[in-house]
Amino acid sequence: MHPILFSAGPVTIYSYGVLLAAAYLIGLWMAVRRARAAGIDGTRIMDLLIWVIIAALVGAKALLFIVDFNHFTSSWQEFTTLLRSGGVFYGGLISAIVVCIWQLRKHRLPLWQSGDLFAPGIALGYMVGRLGCLLAGCCYGKPTDVAWAVTFTDPAANLNVLPFKDFGQDIYGLAIASTDAYIAEHQSLRFDPEARNLRHTYVVATPDQTVWRVQQVLVDPEMVNDWVAEFEVDLAASRAKQQPVLWMTRIGALA
Repeated sequence: MHPILFSAGPVTIYSYGVLLAAAYLIGLWMAVRRARAAGIDGTRIMDLLIWVIIAALVGAKALLFIVDFNHFTSSWQEFTTLLRSGGVFYGGLISAIVVCIWQLRKHRLPLWQSGDLFAPGIALGYMVGRLGCLLAGCCYGKPTDVAWAVTFTDPAANLNVLPFKDFGQDIYGLAIASTDAYIAEHQSLRFDPEARNLRHTYVVATPDQTVWRVQQVLVDPEMVNDWVAEFEVDLAASRAKQQPVLWMTRIGALA
């Protein structure tokens, strides 16, 4: 992919750093915007989340240092590479949660309501961050020749043919954010048998009979039913794995 966006003399701008910064800014912007809409002081939320971002950065690098201790302590030069490394996601997540709870108590903000306000921003931020990983040439899987594989041709990245695994997580993150928009409009989503029966599910096969295109109506309490989730099911892969192999293509208002 493209780990380096551009260089200007001794200054090099990396794709991962730019998208990581964008991920934090998008998450921060969405959380503050949603807090103000809910009647909560946006300034207090911004202050809280700045502490959370710092904790996430420190925690991610701290866990990376722990799991690769021998590597980073082998020489001073290797230790300095820690500054350019992104870190381990779970280290950032754990430290961010701890600091977030501390800040919520300090500012006397409701825990669960605040979590609902932060969730969509976290999902979108995670999606953007994973794109940074893909551009950096890391987080790759096994060599593959599937149609959606990615070939790394930039000399700054490893030359590999990679499964499209990061974009699956992007779709998941986008689905979370989209579902939140649905909940904001309809308050709740029904999962009872009536809502999940075949009357609300539409399946159309492609002409070559290799893919099912599925449209599932999202049944809401008001019975407006104006939102749908759309999927595609790979029939050959589903038969081979003995379980459904599908991916979400869209969740949104009925077109």
